[in-house]
Amino acid sequence: MPFYDIHHHFPLDQTQRGEIASRITALHCTHFTTPSLFLNIRFTQDDAKNISTYVGGERVGINYIHAHIRPRKTPADSEVRELYNSLIIQIAAIWQDILGYSAYRETGSLETPMNPHSVFVLDDIAAGYEQGFLLPEAGGDKRWIEENMREFERRANAEAPCEDHDMQRLVKEIHAREDLS
Repeated sequence: MPFYDIHHHFPLDQTQRGEIASRITALHCTHFTTPSLFLNIRFTQDDAKNISTYVGGERVGINYIHAHIRPRKTPADSEVRELYNSLIIQIAAIWQDILGYSAYRETGSLETPMNPHSVFVLDDIAAGYEQGFLLPEAGGDKRWIEENMREFERRANAEAPCEDHDMQRLVKEIHAREDLS
């Protein structure tokens, strides 16, 4: 459902990428009722060969995170705005914690290559299809899970060679999280 696009100029190793992805997944799933199986994260490194970023018309090396999510109420709604701002602050803190960089010195500056320059929440996913399922509207996860639970369980309980380990993990997560069941 959500798609996080993480662009980094500062090199990240696989361990750092894995930890960032794991912690953003956990954070998103606590902010919203999205099952983790439906949260997607892509890392792209600015390698100066094919990817270039410009700010103010000048080529710069920056790190940014764009979270594409399903639209909620209007962005002017203060409760939604607070939720998004909380998510943004915690994502920036995850990045800084993993890279061991202080969030209090030159946060977001183009002169500080390790810090994220920007973190955006874009509520722009109008509809989608993932793992064979049409995605619900934001806030409709519980009902969507109830409507699809039989199919999740059928796929989770299929025998080899058709077994679906992702669905097994999803069913286990749903049963473990009371906000999803």
